[in-house]
Amino acid sequence: MPRIAEVPKCSDADFQTLKAWGNSRTIETRMVERANIILMPIDGQSDSAIASSLRLRPNTVGMWRHSFIESGLQGLGDLPRSGVKPKCGQA
Repeated sequence: MPRIAEVPKCSDADFQTLKAWGNSRTIETRMVERANIILMPIDGQSDSAIASSLRLRPNTVGMWRHSFIESGLQGLGDLPRSGVKPKCGQA
């Protein structure tokens, strides 16, 4: 039996933001995907069902859901990457 995803708790404002992101055609695709990962457990969908409908690995679904539970909407953003910062305009 598949594990049922933990339903993330969020405020009404966060829920409305996630709904807007999930239906948006103007923001980045990865943010739409992450919003849908958070919204789908509300309908009682399991991790495997969410992963198959979004064509993701179940680990990815769990990672973003956990990140949202820990940090809210800020947890859905990308972390700074390592490496040399680009130097535009310098020769």
